[in-house]
Amino acid sequence: MSALTACGHPTSREAEKDAAQALRRKHISAWLWRLSRLTRFPNSDEPTRAATLADFAEGLTLSDLPIAAFSKASLFAVAGRHEWFPAFKPLRDQVGENWRGAQYLPGVEKSRGRAYRTLTSEEKAWVDVWERNEARGWLHDDEHAIDARCQARRRGLWMNLMQARFPRAAAFVARVSRG
Repeated sequence: MSALTACGHPTSREAEKDAAQALRRKHISAWLWRLSRLTRFPNSDEPTRAATLADFAEGLTLSDLPIAAFSKASLFAVAGRHEWFPAFKPLRDQVGENWRGAQYLPGVEKSRGRAYRTLTSEEKAWVDVWERNEARGWLHDDEHAIDARCQARRRGLWMNLMQARFPRAAAFVARVSRG
């Protein structure tokens, strides 16, 4: 018996979990390799580094942190705190702090300008939720990964809803997204 994904694609639940875990592990591994290049690593022996990073990736993949927590912003935040590659617990805790604090939302770092100030409080709330969803990669709280089609579908549904209910907020998001 096969289940449906959040986007309605038929798949077995087990295969979906395996694919999500593989995607998480691959993303987290790449993030860790970048961190190891930004900080000093205690042993320059490449096989040792690879084994250490694989262990870290396995541990972080099993953590409750979503894949979106391992962003470019969190990478530079962690690297900025450490000259040497950190131990596992401080690394996991700092990524979690950055994620829970939502300190690195797109748009927050940009100047929102006059257009944002003219929005109503409800419109601002919709813009804030849009930005939080973008930062989280459109993941629901119980998800760790979704494919690009699901992400695009969720983004499109939210934009359609926003355009119907709060067109000025949708126009603001579209302007910010274009850069």
